[in-house]
Amino acid sequence: MHLLAICLCLIFPAVTVLAQPNNPPETTIVDPDSGEVFDMGRSARMRAEGYDPDGDAISFYWNITFPDGTLFDAQGEEFQLTLDQVGTYIAICTAKDEHGLFDPSPAAVSFEVQSDRNPVPPETTITRPEGDVEIFSGDVVEFRAEGEDANGDRTDILWEANSRAGTGSRSASGERIVFDFSEPGIYDVTATAIDSTGQEDPTPDGRVVTVVARDMIDTVITTPPDGATVLVGQPVVFQADSNLSDATFHWELVQSGANPNPDEFEGDTVSFVFDAPGVYEVICAARTDSQRDDTPAQVTVNAVNLGALISSPTPRQVEQSVGETILFQAEVFSPTPPTYAWFIEGKPGILSTELSLTLPLEVAETFTVIFEAQAGGLSARDYRVVRARDNDRFGIEIIKPEPHETLAVGELLTLEANLVGTTVSTVKTTWTFNGRTYQGLQIPNLTIQEPGDYLAVVTGENRQTGFVAEDTLLVKVLDPETDLVAEILRPLTNLTLVPGDILNAEAQIRNARKNIQTHGAWILIDLATEEIIASAARLNLGNYQVPMVEGDYLMRFIARDDAGREASDERRIRVRETRVEDFGNNNSFANAALIEAGRFRNINLNREHFFKLDASRLRQRMEVTLDTNGPVTMDVYLQIASGFDLLRSVTLNGKKSFQLVGLGVGSYILRIRPLETKRDLDFGLGVSVLLPSLFFPEIAENTQFGSEIGLINPSLLAIDCQLIALNAAGNIIAQTTRTLGPKSRIHAPLDQWFPESAGIDWVRVDASGRLVGYTLVKSHDGEESYAIHANEHLSRELQVPHMAQNTEQWYSRASIINGSADASQVTLESDTFSQPLDLSPSFSRQTIEFDGMGEWGRLLEDNNQLRIAAAEVFGKLDGNRQVAGLVLPETDRENPNFFYVSKNIYFTHIARDTNQFWTGLAFVNLSDTTQTARLVMYGDGGTFLGQLDMMLSGHEKKVSLAESMIGAVVDPSQVAWVALQADQDVVGYTLFGTHDNLRLAGIESGVALLPSLCMPYLNNKGSEWFGISVVNVLDEQTTVTFDLYNDVGSVIAQVSRTLAAHEKLAITATELFGTLPPASAWIECRSDRWITGFELIGDTAGRWMAAVKAL
Repeated sequence: MHLLAICLCLIFPAVTVLAQPNNPPETTIVDPDSGEVFDMGRSARMRAEGYDPDGDAISFYWNITFPDGTLFDAQGEEFQLTLDQVGTYIAICTAKDEHGLFDPSPAAVSFEVQSDRNPVPPETTITRPEGDVEIFSGDVVEFRAEGEDANGDRTDILWEANSRAGTGSRSASGERIVFDFSEPGIYDVTATAIDSTGQEDPTPDGRVVTVVARDMIDTVITTPPDGATVLVGQPVVFQADSNLSDATFHWELVQSGANPNPDEFEGDTVSFVFDAPGVYEVICAARTDSQRDDTPAQVTVNAVNLGALISSPTPRQVEQSVGETILFQAEVFSPTPPTYAWFIEGKPGILSTELSLTLPLEVAETFTVIFEAQAGGLSARDYRVVRARDNDRFGIEIIKPEPHETLAVGELLTLEANLVGTTVSTVKTTWTFNGRTYQGLQIPNLTIQEPGDYLAVVTGENRQTGFVAEDTLLVKVLDPETDLVAEILRPLTNLTLVPGDILNAEAQIRNARKNIQTHGAWILIDLATEEIIASAARLNLGNYQVPMVEGDYLMRFIARDDAGREASDERRIRVRETRVEDFGNNNSFANAALIEAGRFRNINLNREHFFKLDASRLRQRMEVTLDTNGPVTMDVYLQIASGFDLLRSVTLNGKKSFQLVGLGVGSYILRIRPLETKRDLDFGLGVSVLLPSLFFPEIAENTQFGSEIGLINPSLLAIDCQLIALNAAGNIIAQTTRTLGPKSRIHAPLDQWFPESAGIDWVRVDASGRLVGYTLVKSHDGEESYAIHANEHLSRELQVPHMAQNTEQWYSRASIINGSADASQVTLESDTFSQPLDLSPSFSRQTIEFDGMGEWGRLLEDNNQLRIAAAEVFGKLDGNRQVAGLVLPETDRENPNFFYVSKNIYFTHIARDTNQFWTGLAFVNLSDTTQTARLVMYGDGGTFLGQLDMMLSGHEKKVSLAESMIGAVVDPSQVAWVALQADQDVVGYTLFGTHDNLRLAGIESGVALLPSLCMPYLNNKGSEWFGISVVNVLDEQTTVTFDLYNDVGSVIAQVSRTLAAHEKLAITATELFGTLPPASAWIECRSDRWITGFELIGDTAGRWMAAVKAL
């Protein structure tokens, strides 16, 4: 038997796989109706739907016969057909699944086109409500209407709701819609039927809606305003008001983060002194003897030792033409008289020492204007990025919808953009939105029928010069019919804890309505007495100490909105000491003790123990912590029909955490075996069940760089997620909820994800399923860029394989996060140095510069707990603009969904064009002992070119240009990729750049293999190129299918390639698919074998490139 096959048999138990039949899809033509009649010259909407019993993705193929016998073929779920012939049209549509199987019974319709007919307008009838209605503010009304057309046309219904006071209007389309009315007043609601020729009912039907104000208690914080900056050590006055004269006021002031440390006050006017800088939430609820405001007022306050703020212009990026002038205004918050200075980053000289600056734009360039205040030995800064463009350049900006605007399902939407610095006649404007493309500055009367988050991208191209300007906008669409959803994210399950334990509680609110504010509150109920023993009026409770008294408690999160809707979620918390009798007979698989997540301590270790944990959700993570005073082995099994499947085994003595990710629904067995039989040994066991998460430790939003975040849902189910943005101190700066449909992607700049991106240092994502994430960081002047994929879990040990040695030419730094709610201490160490890093604040971040610290190192969580994630950035200091980024790897291979071959790592890119590019290879022996490593080189078609054996001393690092390392064995220009085979753990990375010192990229050497890879980033701007690399590392041929998706998850192109054993495919996206279709977003690579790869991105001007590992 082949050695690899033997290894696989030893690693993985035998599994019987039953072949699943592939069933054909089914097709339905939705539009037009069979027998429908159209006027000649009009357009008909051709739309199909399909169903696949296997859940496969479906594509549609149309064959249309015109009246004169002409045949017309088309592809896609929907398109417009121009009707330019009189007579009968026959349309046939066939669905095809992703395996190439067609519907054996295609759908067909016929319809008529006639030259003229009597243009009788349609008539409208509102069927619900039957008459005028009177409601309270915040209520919703369902409307239904029918349209009747004498010509037999299909009709659409256009709805409008107008306030008689002129305070607002709304519109929507569809036979059934819902309007919510948050403000008192009288509203006229009309329904107008419109036929396919555009004729409208001249006498629309209507209803009058009278909205009466609720006589409910309400709270308003009058001072300070939301987002105010205040000084540490200075008293701040807080004032509130209510609509009820006899109200009193209860205040809570908490730090926005895992450790809120609440302060509580009473009174309509209170004074507070902040003793530490940070972001704080100020919450106030009015009370009377009979009621309390369940939707308290809330503002955010930023406490600083010294504050500097550019108040005008407000956008962080300002773009104007050469010859124009910008007026800057600033504010300063200082306990003592400050000094001011305005200057341009990287240039000598002070522009102004006042609170204002008038700056003429004389030269086309991109630069950063900095305002700095100094007082009492402290300094504070704010900045604006200025783009001064040539007169032959221009800008484009989206003006509708407005930034961060929320729309309702079915609501009419207009996309509109402005051109700045040019005329319309010279520019071609193109939109991509909801998987479609449009032409023109204004695109009216669009609707979206499915809730979710949609990215609008507009480009303006000068058809004479080829210059392209771009703007993006992220649009949230909500369904007002859906119920408000309150969801506790942490803890994800019920818990059993010991008295005085700490738990971290976070929640999210989904399905908010347009322009309706939501509020969250927590209560803890003692189930024995049914009394509320604790409460907090905020979204995230943070770290909470459970009672010292044993008992059963109910933790409930309540979501409310200003429309009067309410929802809740709850967890049962059992608080009790672990007793001997709890686990008296759990000595076998059959007698495994059923436990829930939580913490158990002082369990006797005189024999084996079996514990059973039932998981009820897909894609969840299980984190297990053992704390023993003797050596043990822990095995984790999944219970299957034929027995128990071993997922993980770990041996330890002391305290250690590990986790399994991507778990499915089922029962899991934890088997703990003592390795010694001494007396008085015991252990503690902690089990947490968590949602899939992503961690972005490297968010650059500063004077030099801006960050773009991309999320991809690779599954066939919609995924809800919450993004939490934090600063280095662990304060929550902002949070938002998003929904990604099946196979969809959202890619947007940081300020599109969060209304206020200033101060964000890192981002965490909690999701209902696995997402793929990445950051693309670009310098404001377009000269540098690097890409880093998100960490999918936290670690206890990370390797730092690269530390710049020539620190006069290169810099290298790392961003390390404590991604947990617990305190953490981390040590950065190598063979020659050791440096502690304080990450004791929950969710905090540290940035460290590697300056003379050795060739490589490691980051160790001092308590051996899974708490840290990190990324590294390195670049030039010698004036050349080159930068690259890497995720810091771990060596603990914990994910059962990945496949590993021994200790191999894969260098998947060796530059073939050695006249233009250089390639650097680096790898580290993590073992304490000497080992033999073998570099195996492969060329075109998977051809074996040669191998190189070398001895690696303990902790030795090898780094060299590829031609120096392997040139003695093979010609590097013939090498496609390299495998490094080792007996002990190794880590490595590849650097590749251009000899002209302009472009640089880095990629982590692959360890894990997958049958499906995600190439996450594409666009149609024309100013960037995209390279794809896929490697078949195994000894067998494989077929790789490349599915090209748009942002909303539709397959818009597909090709397949066969790779021989050990063959690499390196190709650009345009070479693979031809011209990229509009709205191209990402590529999925599917194989019948295990593969690895990466994506390389660059700009067509040759200024930068970036690489990201395919996941």
